[in-house]
Parts: sequence; structure tokens; C-alpha cells
Amino acid sequence: MGLPELPFPACDREERVVSRDALVEFESNRYGVPPGRAGAPVEVRARLGELQLEIYTPSGHRIARHRRALSGAGQTVRTPEHASMLERAVRTTTPQPQGDDP
Repeated sequence: MGLPELPFPACDREERVVSRDALVEFESNRYGVPPGRAGAPVEVRARLGELQLEIYTPSGHRIARHRRALSGAGQTVRTPEHASMLERAVRTTTPQPQGDDP
């Protein structure tokens, strides 16, 4: 029997906790999720040989899919939608300056 053409579809699944800035660390990179999930547990799933990874809630709902950065690159990867949502969340919770005080 010969070798298969493609590698066995192994999947690396790792539990993580979302940071305050809506990021999840995996392989020394950080990946964005929708804001409002700080402190929540998630599962990162990365299939062997695929260029994407996915992030799931404990109930199995996919909340993010990203291109997979090179392991150890120290990159932050966010979708434009997650970045926009985070920016809006920060703006609504940050007190705005009042008046013309110097």
C-alpha cells in the first residue's frame, strides 16, 4: 500500500482565554475575536497543512477564522470587521473630554 497523497488531516485544538483587547494567543501570534469576550474561554483549531485557523466558543460556535501567521512571528491578525467593532466598543466606553479646558 502506498503513501496517501495528502497528509492525515490532523487538527491541533488548544484552549485559550480571550484577552481584554479581544485577542487570542496561538503559536506566539495573536488573533482577533469580536469584542465583549474578554476572559471567555475559546478553542483554537488549526488543521495540519491548512493556511487558516478557526476560533470556537465552548458550545462549538465559530466566532473567527483567520489566515494562519507563521509560528513564532509575533503577528497580530484581525479581520477588518473585528477591528471596527473593537474601535466602536472603545469609543463608547471611553469618556470624551468636555468643554475647552486646557
